[in-house]
Amino acid sequence: MFHKKAPLGRDTGRLCHRHQRESFRRGQGEPFTKRFPCTLEENMLKLRRMNKQMFKMLYEELASEFGPLEGWWPAASAFERVAGAILVQQTRWENVARVLGEMKRRGLMGPGAIAALPIAELEAIVRPAGFYRNKARSLQGIARFLVANPDVFERPAEGLRAELLALRGVGDETADVLVLYVAGEPSFVVDAYARRTLKCLGIEGNYRQLQEVFHREMPCDAGVYQHYHALLVEHGK
Repeated sequence: MFHKKAPLGRDTGRLCHRHQRESFRRGQGEPFTKRFPCTLEENMLKLRRMNKQMFKMLYEELASEFGPLEGWWPAASAFERVAGAILVQQTRWENVARVLGEMKRRGLMGPGAIAALPIAELEAIVRPAGFYRNKARSLQGIARFLVANPDVFERPAEGLRAELLALRGVGDETADVLVLYVAGEPSFVVDAYARRTLKCLGIEGNYRQLQEVFHREMPCDAGVYQHYHALLVEHGK
């Protein structure tokens, strides 16, 4: 996969597809301790610079492989993205597309229509996406929230994220998807593809810890975050 530019480490072409764990410092040409015979503070500064370089190099490699990925997540409305973010949990996008298509056919692609729909009818529509009872209630819950708060995606990112996390069926990943792709605010999505790739590079942690690494090492730009997220998903497939 990483074959168009200088490699990130040893055998990076198989890095993530075989889920092998490789430290980024391997292949640098000399032992870690020899390269950093400085004070702890100086060493930490150099490590941070290495991380910044690694994240940018990974982004450049993936961008070279997959390109700009414009229109990667086609959606006719903000609510279509909201519905997609709820429905895609623990299922394939193909199943979500079936549900979204049926919602469009029935004229239900709006929070008001979903909020007013009998729950049994919504469950039947959502069934192809799996976990249909939970997802129907989560989708209707967020639809009712949007009806009551039509300007919610215009609010500051941190407050918006907290409000979304208080809703049924919305965890860290879904909240960040909505903040990034609907509100257009820079909040990186650490999904399974991102975690898998970082683990291959020797970087592990909980959701917020990994997100902080992305926020620290990459420019704070929603467009960059969207592109990087899309690249990691395409690479992970």
